[in-house]
Amino acid sequence: GINAEYMGPDTLEDYYESNAVRKAILLVRYGNILRNWLMSDDCKENSMQNTLQAKSDQWRTDFQIMLMHFSTERALVQDSSLKQEEEVLKRICTNQKKTVTKCCK
Repeated sequence: GINAEYMGPDTLEDYYESNAVRKAILLVRYGNILRNWLMSDDCKENSMQNTLQAKSDQWRTDFQIMLMHFSTERALVQDSSLKQEEEVLKRICTNQKKTVTKCCK
């Protein structure tokens, strides 16, 4: 489940020296949840179905919590470059099919 491993011990009162530090912490948390999910049995089912979706209720809940946290932090750091990561979290939460595009002909 979502815990200190993903979110860390932060509270809304935490102090960050700069937005760069806040963004770095956010990206580490994003990476942690994705890495742990990718290594889980929940994710292994996705490779056969060409989807990026959390199958279990626990992972779905974890990703929904992470998405809310990510959206809040992205707004606080005012960094639109984090939109792509936020979209990945949304796709995982909403069970949308991933799109595979060719880069070469």
